[in-house]
Amino acid sequence: LVHRRPTVAVLTTGDELRGPDRFDDVRAGLGVPDTNGPMLTALIAATGATALPLETAMDDPAELRARILQAEPADVLVTVGGASMGEADLVKRVLDALGYEPGFWRVRMRPGSPVGFGWLPRGDRRQPVLSLPGNPTSAFVTFEVLARPLLLRLAGHERTTRPRVRAVAAEAIRAPARLTYFLRVALEESDGSFRARLTGPQGSGLVSGLARAGGLAVIDEGSPGAEEGEPVTVLLLGGR
Repeated sequence: LVHRRPTVAVLTTGDELRGPDRFDDVRAGLGVPDTNGPMLTALIAATGATALPLETAMDDPAELRARILQAEPADVLVTVGGASMGEADLVKRVLDALGYEPGFWRVRMRPGSPVGFGWLPRGDRRQPVLSLPGNPTSAFVTFEVLARPLLLRLAGHERTTRPRVRAVAAEAIRAPARLTYFLRVALEESDGSFRARLTGPQGSGLVSGLARAGGLAVIDEGSPGAEEGEPVTVLLLGGR
């Protein structure tokens, strides 16, 4: 049995975003690099799907609407940023105006709480729409936890979740709030067992820790986490 590769339109949003052609603005403090677009394009390709990057949309309703309409041929639309409830967060308002049917909005997880899912009417079909947060680590984690299984299922895969292993915490890995945490950890393997160590500060706007992460330590809601030497569940990254 074979399946057609899913196509995924990726729409990053925000006046502050700068691509490589405008990196002088980043150096001058006039913008931030668009890390989410290239990152998500690579993550989508790693599932076997085909990414269709759209041009970044400014915080303008007419421009957002034009980009979203441009994404109609795709099997799935992934938007990044502008999905919260702030005054400048326009994506949800534009989607609503196009007939968006919400499935859920906000998840009790960190990073990535302001994430949403629903459907857009596209003629005789409904297009799944996943709205990811704009902070890079939040976008990464919500893609891994929510978008990746969706794309693998659309491609016909039976196994859609990352492998999980039990590791030993090489340091205290704590969850300060009553949410499910996905913390970036580096893994050291020895004699068939793993030791997990945080890759550094866990702020959702930081990207350096993602580059060093071999997995996501999963701290379930209500658990205080793991002290040094205690077991911790880790969602393995890499591969398919």
